[in-house]
Parts: sequence; structure tokens; C-alpha cells
Amino acid sequence: MWNTVLFDLDGTLTDSGEGITKCVQYALRKEFNINVDDLHELDSFVGPPLKEQFMEYAGIGEEDAERAIRAYRERYRTRGIYENRVYDGIPELLAQLSAEGMTLAVASSKPTEFCREILRYFGLESYFAAIVGSEMNGTRTKKADVIEAALKALSMQDKRRQVVLVGDRKYDVEGARSVGIGSIGVSFGYGSREELEQTWPDVIADTTEELRNVLIGQYRDGLAGSGVPAGNPAASKDRNVSVAGLPYGAYVQQYGYGVPGDYAPQVYYLPPNAYAPVEKAGVVRQNPSARPALTPSPYGRPAPGYYARPEGESFPYKVWRVLYPFLLDISLSALVANLALAVIILFFGAAGQAEEIYNHNSLLILGITDLAIIPIAAALLAGDERKRVSLGNFDCLLRENNVTVLNFLMLIVFTLCASTLIDILVSYIPVGSSPDYQEFKTTINSAPAAIQFFAVCISGPIMEETLFRGLIYRRLRDYCGFAWAAVISGVFFGAVHGNLVQGVYAAMFGIILALIYEHYGTIWASILAHITNNLSASFGSYVLQNLSDAGYCIYLALCVGLTILLGMLIFSKNRRVNCV
Repeated sequence: MWNTVLFDLDGTLTDSGEGITKCVQYALRKEFNINVDDLHELDSFVGPPLKEQFMEYAGIGEEDAERAIRAYRERYRTRGIYENRVYDGIPELLAQLSAEGMTLAVASSKPTEFCREILRYFGLESYFAAIVGSEMNGTRTKKADVIEAALKALSMQDKRRQVVLVGDRKYDVEGARSVGIGSIGVSFGYGSREELEQTWPDVIADTTEELRNVLIGQYRDGLAGSGVPAGNPAASKDRNVSVAGLPYGAYVQQYGYGVPGDYAPQVYYLPPNAYAPVEKAGVVRQNPSARPALTPSPYGRPAPGYYARPEGESFPYKVWRVLYPFLLDISLSALVANLALAVIILFFGAAGQAEEIYNHNSLLILGITDLAIIPIAAALLAGDERKRVSLGNFDCLLRENNVTVLNFLMLIVFTLCASTLIDILVSYIPVGSSPDYQEFKTTINSAPAAIQFFAVCISGPIMEETLFRGLIYRRLRDYCGFAWAAVISGVFFGAVHGNLVQGVYAAMFGIILALIYEHYGTIWASILAHITNNLSASFGSYVLQNLSDAGYCIYLALCVGLTILLGMLIFSKNRRVNCV
């Protein structure tokens, strides 16, 4: 049963041909002096990625195609985006699908910014739990990549059989098939029925009414447990049987990638009047300034009529949002420390003796404090992700990279080598004696190895990564992008360590941790790197102190070589799914 529907935008929800073709006409004339009088010659630009279409149509290279896209957007931002109309029946379709309880999203090759503005302009944005498009920098233009991003935003990566893409071009059908979800082709858009039949979608619908009947019919049948959405019983046993003998209005869903040689998509699968049309929910306003005031929705999928995107956040609020997790950490640390001291005084009486016992066990108390903060920070991190989805800020989400055991082994070695080089650089800082740093080292070294392992190598890294990377870095990234967020959060991470030696080291290493988090798209990657670094700092000296001068030089040379080599392998451009 399909309970989640991804809609293409151009040629599926809206007829955007006029705006797109006029902007293509403008770009071709301005950049290459190519005059196209008949706009229908440019209909092929509606739907597919622009770069590929410019290269194919004009016979140009990537650099020239980029120029054409910039010229295209000059006109599109101000005029072309509004030379558009919603297909008849689409508002009613979205209203009824939402009323039925289905989850709706948009997955388009058009940049997310433009998708959101078009849907907002026509009053349709609130129906969608996710609006995902390509990036303005020209990345994520392939349909399969857009669909994957939408699946992640909806947390449907492991429920692909419940997801269907509705689109009008072969690129939509092929993209859906490549990621393992269902597809419905609509012939009322810019792709012909012949084009759709050649790519074999699961269903072809010629009107929005037929599309509504297919989606709602299979959804209700699935809820009722009738078994119809599971596919044609005969065809599921033998892929080569004909389905021409199915009764009128039967619903067929083609799972898998094989297509029977004599299977022809039918015009409809449910009688056109099987389900009564729904009343239009409110007025669709084409003037964006005429949108009614809407009430906020709780985090999660916005309810119909909820205008999800915020009007703006003040600078003081942004600063508060970035800093309050750290202030929460300080408050909880002080609370746990005072509670521990109170318990010690209660059992040992004298304040002086209690203070001595507290100092002797300060590392254990720190580990317990970190352990108490972890679930709170994790809950805030999960809440941030839900908020980004509910507000439609999908550019702020991180896509999880494909990782293997080998990737993590490479990460461990890279972290060991890079942290050694940072440590050497920091050792040249002319700070003289640092009493705070020496006191910190004494506290660490005087604690039993088990407590060192618990507090320094387990609870500390998990807490600090969830707090500083998961919350502070990610919130900075929401406002200023990757580079500035990595630097600012790294400097802040260094500053809270309280002494110059640790501060400089932590700032540099914090930037590397942000880079690792950005690349892998999961907080567990930076946690693993942080644990590796702390293990090396706590117990690695026992190995290094026994090396001869020649052995130490060889070790440093290996660190330099492996840092460069593994850095190139891990962060190579063809492995990038986020900003790094």
C-alpha cells in the first residue's frame, strides 16, 4: 500500500511551461544569440535538469551551460516563476489525500527555493510534509538524488514499498525505479503517454480525477486489508501473464523492476466515480499578500492550512538558540557538582575533608555529569531535526553518507594521525607554564584507568559531540553555512576548555570534527573520531615514550603521509553528499 506520495512539480502540480520556456528563450538569446520564436520548441526544458538540457539543445559545454542557467534565473526569479498555473483538480486532490491521512511531499529537480515559493504563491505549501528540490549551486539535480533526500526528510528510507512518485516525464519514472519506490505517470503534463509507456510506470493516469481514484482507492483497500494493493495475484506468480483480462477498474501495482513483455499500462484502474470528490478546503489564493493568517502547527507534519515557513528570527534569538545548550550544560554541571559535594558532606561531615574527597573524585563526577547531559542534548538534537523538517528547511538537513567498516577504520587512523600533528603544532606555542593545564593533567593522570576510560573516552566525547557539533555547530550552520559554523563552533569549543594549550588544540580539532560530521552526515562519526582522539591522548603516551628518536621521526613522517592520503580518500569530491 502506498501511504506516502512524492509529487513532481513542473508538469504534475503546476503548468509551468510558459515561465520556463520564456526564461530559456531569454537565456539563449542573451548568452548565445540563439533566437527561438516558437516556445513549444523548448517544451523539453520542462521537467529535466536545466544544465543537461542546455548542453543538449545548444550543443554547449558545462561552463557555457552554467552561464545560461544564471541568465535563465535572472528572468525566472522576477517574472518566470509566476508565469504558472495550478492544474485543474490539484487543490481538491491534495485536500482529499491529506484528509485521508496520506503523507504528501514534493520531489522536484527545480531548486528548493523556487519550489517553495511557487507552492506558497498558490496556497499549496501547507499540504506537504517535505519540499525537496535541487541545490542552487547545481548539485542534487538528478531525480534519484532528490527522491533520496525526500525519503530521508520523511524517514522513509526503510519503507520504500509504501512510497510512490507522481510525475509526468520519463526521468521521474526512471528515478523512482532506481531508488526502489513506486511510480505513477500523469499524461496531462509535458511528457506524452507514449513516453510514459516506454518507461513502464506502475500506473498511468490521464486526469487528476483518475490519479485521485488510484491513490485513494489503493489506500482505502490497503487499510481495509482487502489485499488488492498487494498486486495482481496472477501477475505476482508469473511475470509473463497478460493482465488484459482483469475486471474493469482493477488496481494493479507492479513491484520490482521487471516488466512483462505483453503488459500494457491501462488508462485507469478504478471507475472514475468510485469516490465522490471532496469539497475544496478553503480558497486558493494566487496573490501571496492575500494569504490568511495561519496558526502554528506542532513539530511534525504540518496540518493542512498551516503556513510552515517562519517569517524570520531576530539576531538575539539566533544567538540565544546557539548558546543556550551550552548554558544548560553549565547549569547541570553546577547542579551535579553541588549535589555530589552535599552528599559527601552528609556522609563525611567535615567540609575540608569533603572537599578533598570531591577533588580526588572530580573526574568521576565529571563523567557522571556528562552522562546526565547526554539524553537531554540528544532530545534537543532530535527536536531540531523535526523542526527543520516541519518548517521545510531541508537545505539544513544532513544527508547520511554511505559508510562501511573500512570507512570507519580509515577515519580512526586519520584521526590518530591528524591529532598527533595538531599536538605537535600546539607544542610550539610559546605560552610558558600553564598552571590550569598542569592541574588538569594531574587530575586526569591521578585517576584510575577505568575512570579515565569512562569519563575521558566515553561519556565526555559523546556529550561534547552531541552538544557542540549536534546542537551548536548545526544551529550555526542553519544561519551561516558550513564553513563559518565549523570555525565559530571550533573556536567556541576551544574557549570553554579554560586554558590556552587545550583551547588552541580543541579549537583546531573541533573544526576537524565539524568537517567529519558534515561529510558523514551522522553524529556517530564525529563521536568515533572524538573517542579515538581521547583514547590516544590518555593512553598513547605509554607507547610513544618508548620510541627512539629515529622511531619517533618515522612515526611523525607516517602521520603526515597518512593524514594527507586518508584525507584525500575520505573527503574526495565524488564521495560528497553534503558540503564536504
